[in-house]
Amino acid sequence: MNNIILKILNFLNRIFSYLNGKTNSLINKRNHTDIIKISKIEYNTSGRFYKFYLTNEHLLEHKEALKGLYTSLMNNDKFKDFGFYKIIIITAIVNNSEYNFHHNVLITNNTSFEDYYDEVKDVIHSHYWKSEGVYLSRSVPLFKVFVWNMDSYRNKHIKLTKSAVKGKVILPYSKTLNSFALRKTRGFHSKSLKSNSHLVANKSLFIRFFNNFIKPIKPSNFYSIIKSFEKNYKYKQSFLFTFVFQMLDLKLPENAEPIINYSFAVLTLSIIILFNVTSAFFSLMSLYLINKYDINEKFKKYPFLCT
Repeated sequence: MNNIILKILNFLNRIFSYLNGKTNSLINKRNHTDIIKISKIEYNTSGRFYKFYLTNEHLLEHKEALKGLYTSLMNNDKFKDFGFYKIIIITAIVNNSEYNFHHNVLITNNTSFEDYYDEVKDVIHSHYWKSEGVYLSRSVPLFKVFVWNMDSYRNKHIKLTKSAVKGKVILPYSKTLNSFALRKTRGFHSKSLKSNSHLVANKSLFIRFFNNFIKPIKPSNFYSIIKSFEKNYKYKQSFLFTFVFQMLDLKLPENAEPIINYSFAVLTLSIIILFNVTSAFFSLMSLYLINKYDINEKFKKYPFLCT
């Protein structure tokens, strides 16, 4: 019975993730279409990664530029079809020189811009909001995005450096941003790990290696609730009612546009349908068990329990 509940909760989570992705896509298409345009796409066969070039024609400041860039990528079929889990690195091209814009970050096709931006904003602020390098954040005419597919066994043959993933950089002795930029330091490798590498040979060890270096986007609140349910179930603690009330505590964003209102209504309708389907399933199961084991005959004094 508890396994059935967990499966239903996981199914609901997948539905909500799908609806969340569709909602974000609709909002992005409405508000940020064609702000940052993809000018060229290249695929590196040996490194097994894509390079997307995006132009910032309006010279938007870094957050708005990054939002337009992210929207263009999420609405591009090649980017979306390249894998559900992806690692991206962004570099800025200014005056024919290329500079590191932010470190490696793991995203999915359903990751919202705000969740993504929360992961990279500190690195961008620390690198480009200093007085020496403010021009980089305000007038980047061209961005280059490196994309790795992490679906297949977390792409075990791609080697990612610790400094790149965690955003740690070694500044030159002058400790100025301009001198750092002139070094054009990047921090990723696309070489394959050797087949006899202990990381490749030992899957669990590789996953620990991967998890130590990649800082993933935080999971949704709904997914966290499911994980809490599983954890509490292991310790024989029940909080089903708490889970239900948290799941139903959905709030409409303030000053929401019509498309958001519509998407929210679709989400609510989907929840209602899922609850009805779930209720019908358990009702049928109850009738089946009542008839199979003659529950009515065995508990004639309590007919209300079998109706």
